[in-house]
Amino acid sequence: MTQNPFFPNYLQERREFIDKALESYFSEIKYPSDELFNAMKYSLSAGGKRIRPVFMLMICESLGVRNEGCLKAGCAFELLHTYSLIHDDLPSMDNDDFRRGKPTCHKVYGEAMAILAGDALQAMAFEWMSGIGKLGIETERVLRALSVFSKSAGLCGMAGGQALDLVNEGKVTGLDTLRNIHLLKTGALISACSETSAIISGCPEEQIVKFREFGEKIGLLFQVIDDILDNKGTLEELGKTPGKDAAAKKVTYVSLLGMDGAQKIAAETEKEALNILTEMHGLTGVENAYLSDFTRYIANRVN
Repeated sequence: MTQNPFFPNYLQERREFIDKALESYFSEIKYPSDELFNAMKYSLSAGGKRIRPVFMLMICESLGVRNEGCLKAGCAFELLHTYSLIHDDLPSMDNDDFRRGKPTCHKVYGEAMAILAGDALQAMAFEWMSGIGKLGIETERVLRALSVFSKSAGLCGMAGGQALDLVNEGKVTGLDTLRNIHLLKTGALISACSETSAIISGCPEEQIVKFREFGEKIGLLFQVIDDILDNKGTLEELGKTPGKDAAAKKVTYVSLLGMDGAQKIAAETEKEALNILTEMHGLTGVENAYLSDFTRYIANRVN
């Protein structure tokens, strides 16, 4: 299907909207350490696709909900994501020198300050998410959103996926294990964005479940495409060092299935995500065509 010609402008407008919101929220912070604050803001302001907050706004808007609570929740996810990138780039983890086209946080501010910047961003993410009750979101929904938010970052989410990724380096790993790593390391946070959007928008339970499933497919698709791009992208295109997974002997869809096999998995996952949207259209009346455009954008991205 042909991409909606208005979607790239929509996506750029949403990114700029989120960047301005992040800048505004950070300008309100009173802080004791210039060095720590600067390290946090350096990584957060380095750019990036803002996939998670854009995804949240898109879903909330598709459900007819437009308030600052949705925006602040999306920004909380971006803080959590940025913290994970800072720690992921550390010498003890993936040991990368570049992120979003710039030197990584530990290369600019030192390893100790980078660790603290990640810690502080994680804590601030929970502060922002817990504060959406003051921005038009009912308390019961806030508490449930916090539960989903917490799980997505921890042992049964992003941190657990990263641990699985590390312990499986250099090992022969099956497709089920690889899929589980991706669903946790990358998929959990993106799926939580989708589920949280449905929760704070006041959706009934069957809708929340469908949005969770849709988010899982988007998260898995994102990571499969990441595996593909790591094998054929450049530093200028990706904003980070290409070929790192292969150098670290990490199992990926490309290493396990080859490029053709990985691309087949990506196409199948894209179709599954679009099918869930079709089901939701009939079940819930979700009519925002941009969700389909977003799915195709994830499947065809080049960075």
